[in-house]
Amino acid sequence: VNVSAYPVWRLKCQSGALRWQVKEVEFFLDQDCLFPVSDRTELTPFEQRFEAVVPSDTAANAFDGDLLTEWAADCSDCKEGESSIGAQGADPFYVKCMRLTQADYGIHQCFSVSL
Repeated sequence: VNVSAYPVWRLKCQSGALRWQVKEVEFFLDQDCLFPVSDRTELTPFEQRFEAVVPSDTAANAFDGDLLTEWAADCSDCKEGESSIGAQGADPFYVKCMRLTQADYGIHQCFSVSL
């Protein structure tokens, strides 16, 4: 649980993955995952490639509420900490709970994620 509000939050794959794939990311204002951040502020999704933050249309797939769409990391054999996805809010916001839905296949999942 983080107690500080930030305008930008991201998930970083710490374990590495074969083209990390994320179906959905949800940030919540409370510890019980009841109040989505997106109800309070508009979120602009982005992905991070090699230390550069890049606006991304495909990153929006991970924040659209649709489990049939997904975002995939730009790297094909992502090393530890190489790929990340996140969202920027119009104002700083708290994240006290996060829900992550990854690809169905284990080779495209990240087994250690940091917020």
